[in-house]
This record gives sequence, C-alpha cells and structure tokens, in this order.
Amino acid sequence: MSRHLKFSNGRLRTGEGGMYLTILSVMEAFPAFFEDLSDLDQGLDPSKVETPLRRDRIQRAATPRPTPRATRAGRAEPDE
Repeated sequence: MSRHLKFSNGRLRTGEGGMYLTILSVMEAFPAFFEDLSDLDQGLDPSKVETPLRRDRIQRAATPRPTPRATRAGRAEPDE
C-alpha cells in the first residue's frame, strides 16, 4: 500500500472533485478502454462501466455544506 493511501482520510481536497469528474467524463466517452474496471464500479451491471453513481458521490462530496454552529444549550444548529 502506498504511503499516500495508507494515511489518506478519504476526503476530497480543494479542486480534486473537478479532476475526478473529468476522468469520469473520459470514461463515459471511451467506455471500451475501461471495461476491465466494470465489475469494480459498484454499479448494477458487471459487464459495463457505470459512472452515474460515482459521479453523484463525487459531486456531493465536492459541494460545500454549511458548518453547524454551537448554541448556548450545547446543541448544534445549521447556519442559515
């Protein structure tokens, strides 16, 4: 296992989401080059490359979410 993967927290850093989405676009444009990965993409059909699930996950992870702020009672409430 590489050092990078061993110590990665699994989160996207700034700008990485766009790069991964570009890679998915290439996979969609040229699926024949990626058919050996089709059984690893967590899709429903193990015989073809399916990117919508991965694209959705990357888009959600790359979208900033509001950080909850603490209240006096100690509970967090979302910023408006």
